[in-house]
Amino acid sequence: MIPRANHSCSSLPLQEESLSFGPTSVCSNLLQYMTGRTFQLGDGSGCTGSNCTTLSRSFGFSTRFLSFDMIQCSENGWLHLYIGVSNSSYLSYGIPMVPKKSMVGEGYWDHVKNRLCLIACRILEGSSQASPSVGDCTIGLSLWFPTVVTLRRNDVVGDMWSNKKKGDAGYFSMVSFHRSGGRMVTTPGLRYNYTQMDSVSRSCKARSGSTQSSEERYPDGRSSFDMRFRIMVEEAGGRRGRGKANVFSIGDVFSGDYDFVMASETGSSAPAADWVEKKQSVWNVSYVISYYMYSASDEEDEQFDIAAEGIYDAGSGTLCMKGCRYPSLPTKNPTAIDCEILINIQFPPLNSKMGDRINGTISTTRSKQDPLYFDTLKLSSPHIYRGEATDAIWRMDVEIVMVMISLSVSCICIGLQTFHAKKHRDALPSMSITMLGVLILGYVIPLVLNFEALFANRSQHGSLSLRSGGWLDVHEVIVRILSGLALFLSFRLLQMAWSARSLDENKGHRAAEWTTLKLCLPLYFAGALLTWLISSRHHHRLQRSEFSTQQHGSRWEDLVPYAGLVLDGFLLPQIVLNVCRNSKDKILTPFFYVGITIIRALPHLYDAYRSRSYGRRIDSSFVYASPDGDFYSLVWDVIVPCEGLLFAAAIYLQQRVGGDCLLPQRFRKRVAYDAVPMVAL
Repeated sequence: MIPRANHSCSSLPLQEESLSFGPTSVCSNLLQYMTGRTFQLGDGSGCTGSNCTTLSRSFGFSTRFLSFDMIQCSENGWLHLYIGVSNSSYLSYGIPMVPKKSMVGEGYWDHVKNRLCLIACRILEGSSQASPSVGDCTIGLSLWFPTVVTLRRNDVVGDMWSNKKKGDAGYFSMVSFHRSGGRMVTTPGLRYNYTQMDSVSRSCKARSGSTQSSEERYPDGRSSFDMRFRIMVEEAGGRRGRGKANVFSIGDVFSGDYDFVMASETGSSAPAADWVEKKQSVWNVSYVISYYMYSASDEEDEQFDIAAEGIYDAGSGTLCMKGCRYPSLPTKNPTAIDCEILINIQFPPLNSKMGDRINGTISTTRSKQDPLYFDTLKLSSPHIYRGEATDAIWRMDVEIVMVMISLSVSCICIGLQTFHAKKHRDALPSMSITMLGVLILGYVIPLVLNFEALFANRSQHGSLSLRSGGWLDVHEVIVRILSGLALFLSFRLLQMAWSARSLDENKGHRAAEWTTLKLCLPLYFAGALLTWLISSRHHHRLQRSEFSTQQHGSRWEDLVPYAGLVLDGFLLPQIVLNVCRNSKDKILTPFFYVGITIIRALPHLYDAYRSRSYGRRIDSSFVYASPDGDFYSLVWDVIVPCEGLLFAAAIYLQQRVGGDCLLPQRFRKRVAYDAVPMVAL
């Protein structure tokens, strides 16, 4: 089909200057910029009247998008590929081919005219679904990369036409297409031409040369990492959505991946931090904003792509732009491009406080009577700056070490208690079974949650995750090993106490343990009920304030931090048992009850330090002192260490003075002697 593709394209005039690719880079560029992208068909694709000769009429359904897949490219620039036609921008992988919506094509890259020329053949349905055939090889396609991108001109464009004669069955008029949504292509030789800056200046009332506040600092505009962000969108009527805001160019420099930029003059890639010569605080910027709006059933209802350009003021952290919105799903006016869009965004300061986020609006300057009028959209994003991400990753590495040290010390403390119990077997019956059960529960829950999180992470990937490379995966394995060891030692201690308690001479200890359980369980259940009620109110508030599509943890998961609080007071059952029996036995070694108490208190002391030393709270990055395992706040960071210190002091006094030394004098057990008559000898 290469000669036919050449003949089909030869009649097309050169519309504009396009980017050239060297012989060795043609395949890599085409594979990168065509695979996994959707291309939106332009004028003529939405007409379905009886006199129309459109692509939609030719295919028999509303054709709105093209996609290219399974591209095979040879060294000389010849291609074989699959072309999908759809009325949705959603790319589906692994789904069987639908004949009437599929084409196969062959073509080549024209190094003279710098464009891709293709001939496509439709896949025709056969007598059965398993026997489709290739036919009607009369569709021509051309695709190129303009050297100049503007607000209205995309970075990848093309044409699609029929080589049949007008009036023949299946003929359709030429239709253009362009890349739909996502990040723009940053290729050497590409230039962005700002065409709306006069209008932006009038609409945004931007002040040139604004000065930065001495108290608050904002991104300086040189880092594409700080300037691109995910967005959550909400309409006035309550409909919500989400998407991405990708910066395309900052000044005359193009944004790339991984916080790199590409200078248009040289076409060379360099870190944004290298352009320190430019001291300005006001930048011309261009963006590509793509977002989905959801229906009441949480299904994707509409997708929109906005190409925008405007001014970013690094002194105040404000971004003001004008944009053109491209409706990406069938609408009442599917071919209309709305360029009366005003976008205002406020970035939070660097090292901002907890809860600060990017906020903004997307509004129209049209009147309410205009068919393209829409209600103002509220925009927000819990964005993390590059410096915050770097600090968080460094802190995660430190916390990983702290977790492993904490678990190692726990194993040592429980091991020392086991040796103490073997050495003082007469004190074993006085060890609280309830206390050991609480201790075991504290190691079982993290292990279960850790495995659940492991499988969840492999099945689905969330939006934002801060990873510290393979080191975090190694940490997860080591934590499971140490947690399993601590759990094994705790079970061994429980088995020793249970065996000693089961002897007949220790019936009194069993009765005291039952009394301890009856006193502690109502207290634990009352706390769990209170936590459940508070969690219910919190979830109800989230459902009203957050997006309906956002996933929240179940209320059972909210009880896990309460289990951590119970573990913080693991000595309570032993204290109650000592009171019931008025025991003075050296039941627990100080290495055990003091060591475990310190291990439980240190995360709260660290959390108090962390909340003061780091500006924004990023719960998802917490490895040590994680809110998933305990209650952490300024109040709890004071209460828990004081509680642990109080309980440890109580055990110390009970093992020296007596179990009931904590009770008022009137409630203590008195030992009296009956007087007997003296017999004279």
